[in-house]
Amino acid sequence: MAKNKKPLKKKSGKTKRPRQKQKVTLWYILSRTLNIFVWMSLVLVLVLVWFAKDLPDIHGLESGQRRPSVTLLDNQGQVFATFGDLQGKPLKIKQISPYIPQAVIAIEDARFKEHFGMDFWGLTRAMLANMKAGRIVQGGSTLTQQLAKNLFLTPERSLKRKVQELLLSFWLEYNFSKDQILQIYLNRVYLGAGTYGIDAASFKYFGKSNRQLSLEESALLAGLLKAPSRYAPTNNPKLGWERAKIVLKRMYDLDFITEEQYEIAFDRVSNRKAPLKSRGQSFRYFADWVLEELPYYTSDKNEDLIVQTTYDPQIQATAETVVDQKLKELKGKNVTEAAFVAMSPNGAVRAMIGGENYRKSQFNRATQALRQSSSLFKLYVYLAALEEGINPDEMISDASVTLGKWTPKNYGWQVKGEVPVSFGLIYSINTVTLRLAQMIGVNAIIRTARKLGVTRPIRKDLSIALGSAELSLLEMVSSYAVVANNGHKSRPHGIVSIKNKGGSVVYRRSYTKESVISENHLHSLKAMLKRVVEEGTGKRARIQTAAWGKTGTSQNHRDAWFVGFTKYLVAGVWLGNDDESPMKNIVGGRPCAEIWKSVLQFFG
Repeated sequence: MAKNKKPLKKKSGKTKRPRQKQKVTLWYILSRTLNIFVWMSLVLVLVLVWFAKDLPDIHGLESGQRRPSVTLLDNQGQVFATFGDLQGKPLKIKQISPYIPQAVIAIEDARFKEHFGMDFWGLTRAMLANMKAGRIVQGGSTLTQQLAKNLFLTPERSLKRKVQELLLSFWLEYNFSKDQILQIYLNRVYLGAGTYGIDAASFKYFGKSNRQLSLEESALLAGLLKAPSRYAPTNNPKLGWERAKIVLKRMYDLDFITEEQYEIAFDRVSNRKAPLKSRGQSFRYFADWVLEELPYYTSDKNEDLIVQTTYDPQIQATAETVVDQKLKELKGKNVTEAAFVAMSPNGAVRAMIGGENYRKSQFNRATQALRQSSSLFKLYVYLAALEEGINPDEMISDASVTLGKWTPKNYGWQVKGEVPVSFGLIYSINTVTLRLAQMIGVNAIIRTARKLGVTRPIRKDLSIALGSAELSLLEMVSSYAVVANNGHKSRPHGIVSIKNKGGSVVYRRSYTKESVISENHLHSLKAMLKRVVEEGTGKRARIQTAAWGKTGTSQNHRDAWFVGFTKYLVAGVWLGNDDESPMKNIVGGRPCAEIWKSVLQFFG
């Protein structure tokens, strides 16, 4: 029996044709490429618009406000401190030493004059070098990119910031000439130690205009751009000058300087002596003191100033080392603070230490602290006695004397009955000094102190003869300086001259001689002070050259002093505690005299 078969479906009249492959033609490739390019361009534009929508304001590049700065130079004309806002004065490219742009271009962007804001070849070279080293050893940013980043953008590392940097670079290149870009860059770039711009850095590191910089000095400034804080000569002079050598070599390789120029500059760097620096911040005591005096000599508060001072970094560094060592030796003797002042006989302050550690305490114990002057005050008593006609060889009792309830004692002196008046100063005999003060009167003593420069109030009390009057170390040193200055007034000062950055002299100190001690009295006084060092209480201060001085120790060993002088230098030392607590058997004739000797033996 036949199987039932399903009826066959009728096929429609349309037959399905096989799909033909589209023929790939040149026109097809071009149209597709153009289509992709259009869309990519559109996306790129949108991305750029997105990144550009919050670009910072890019107008007013060459304007800017800055506050005045003060640059302090030592007695050799070297910068040792700067204060204030150190943004330099905007300079035109023609006002900048030609060495500086050459050095900057050589070390930072050799193709600066050729690229359009981004150096493709430089970037590629840097990438290859970094890949080979496995770390970042080269940067590919152009000077224009650095300017864009430094002026407008944050240090943030992101794609957005990098794109914005490129956009700003292109904008700078389009709107400014190469010289203008370089000019803005040199005026605004950070060069370490708080300085912005070539003008500020020139004065900060070298104390002069950029136009006066030598080739090697210009190379040093250019070398700072890699790592300003690391290479700053105020921080690491050796590293800074080694970097300058690299800059000089690069300048020579690019034919910016001749072989002769390169060799001369290289030799100068190699033979350059590193400046002797204070180990700590103690120089700041002197700097602060000078800044306090500055308003008395200039009226313009908005002017940048360069101040030539009397500061001697060699004496300062030596004194700091000696004082630090002595304080360590006295550990356990309850001696926590020290002060030191050195000046020329005419009052020019050469060194100043106002405390054990400036970072811990900015209080200046050399100028601000008032302590009992103890036996240092005897200078005024014995000079007053000479002026009242008392001969140093006259005999006077050294026996005990009592004023009311007060009976002063002699330290380390055995009563002999009668001694020459001079012994009261040479051996610091309190009883002799007090009797002498009774003879001449308090008014005569105060009058003599005034002649020698003491201005602060002194009470009219016989106790001042033994040093109850509270004075500063600076005052005492300047009084002894009058004796060292052949009897002429000696006004303590730290400023020699003041100039503005244009070079105009704002102030210059003039020295005049005003005699306040007669020749005969001066001779007698110096003879006694010399014997103090040779055979009296100041024997520990003896040095090879002639020296004069006086020791001092206040009641209960709260203060220890020594002030003395040679032909060329006057110096004073104080040891004690801020809370006036007693030290353990510390007297001026021992550690203070030893500190004085350790410093003055090199400079006396």
